[in-house]
Amino acid sequence: MSRDHYRLEDFIGDPSFRAWVNREPGAEENDWKAWLAAHPEKEALVQAAAEMIGGVTLAQPVITQGEEDAAWQRLQQKLAPPRRRVIMPHRRLYQVAAALLVLLAVGGVAWYGVFRPAPVVYATHYGEVRDVRLPDGTHVSLNGNSELTVDERAWAQGVRSVALEGEAFFEVTKQQRAGVPVKFVVHTPQVAVEVLGTEFDVRQRAERTRVVLESGQVRLTLKKDLETTTPLLMAPGDLVEYNGRQAPQQRVVQARRFRAWKEHMLVFENTPLAEVVEILEQDYGLDVTVSNPELLHKTLTGTAPTQEVDQLLTSLARIFDIQWRRQGNHVYLE
Repeated sequence: MSRDHYRLEDFIGDPSFRAWVNREPGAEENDWKAWLAAHPEKEALVQAAAEMIGGVTLAQPVITQGEEDAAWQRLQQKLAPPRRRVIMPHRRLYQVAAALLVLLAVGGVAWYGVFRPAPVVYATHYGEVRDVRLPDGTHVSLNGNSELTVDERAWAQGVRSVALEGEAFFEVTKQQRAGVPVKFVVHTPQVAVEVLGTEFDVRQRAERTRVVLESGQVRLTLKKDLETTTPLLMAPGDLVEYNGRQAPQQRVVQARRFRAWKEHMLVFENTPLAEVVEILEQDYGLDVTVSNPELLHKTLTGTAPTQEVDQLLTSLARIFDIQWRRQGNHVYLE
């Protein structure tokens, strides 16, 4: 893709841009400076990307003190009304000064609220799988109908934290600061998943979060949990599911099958049709009607490709030995 069409995440994911921002040996410094000079309209976007990568501030034009004083005098001459000498009692002077301080404080808060950098949101449509590279090099795969929110202010300060709605698989890059490992935290409404460097899948749907750990170690902090105060430690192969109300459910699974969606496949192992219907509705935006409720308890073991919805439905019908028909976004299983 041409740099002229880069979005924020494209700058962050460009190795040559990251090398330039981090002043690495051999970085294409002159090339990036020349491009930025030719595209001044991109300066704000480049600045935001640079701050997310390393808290870098691009150089500003140099103004001498004399030029600044002259400009200030010209501005005063244009704005100043005819001079009037006003003598104010000391008490009144203090009241005005206090009022001005309050206005300045309120104005500062308002300015910060309006002009502070907005979080970056990566989103996918129904049935889409998207790869995202975070500023620290962490690789994230987003499943369909999902959102990943990154607070660039926190990242610029060295806080590796994201918020997830939907499903994502994380391959977290290990990072140290002053010899101390820097944690990486994924927040959902139900849990906070804290890691140092590992691979895991997080799925948050319908007020329920499921975490599957493939490698490394995860510390799980449960939210809205009045009974358990000690974080839950997960080992590779562990699956934990939590809805914020009942005790978390934990079991050992074949972790790799929970990342199959990254390769546009679904892998089922004694999976009830009811769970498959949830996937069709939540990940692909389909409205599913099952003619016989007893079918929802039927289980299947097998794989199904997910590139095309009709192909997925055909595979599911063959595995479950059922029929399907589709009218627009509505699917009937019978």
